[in-house]
Amino acid sequence: MEPVVLIIDDEPVVLQVARDILQLARYSVLSADSAMAAIDLFKNAQRLDILLVEASLPKISGFSLAAKIKQLLDNAHLGVVIMSGWNYSLLFEAGDITDSEIFLSKPFDDRRLLEAVRRALAPAGARPSK
Repeated sequence: MEPVVLIIDDEPVVLQVARDILQLARYSVLSADSAMAAIDLFKNAQRLDILLVEASLPKISGFSLAAKIKQLLDNAHLGVVIMSGWNYSLLFEAGDITDSEIFLSKPFDDRRLLEAVRRALAPAGARPSK
């Protein structure tokens, strides 16, 4: 069974590029351009393995949205990839990103996106360090 990835980004180009890359790599992909659309999608999803979410969404941060979805799904093992044009060090120092989340800097290419998604699928203890 294909892993299911929910992509959340308010930039249509990022949604389309990420969707195309992941579908070509045989992932099942859901996509949303807002936090509310993402919540509606995951409520109706049969399964969800990975969130690929923009760090700075309008109205709610990607970090808060990921935490809310994990809580609603009661799934502590849900893989989370945080995307951002911001520097990882700044997000980590601000306490926004944790070691349990995978960071993907924008812009990204096929290889880096697929690597981040594969890392997010691995059990937390088996993930290679950043």
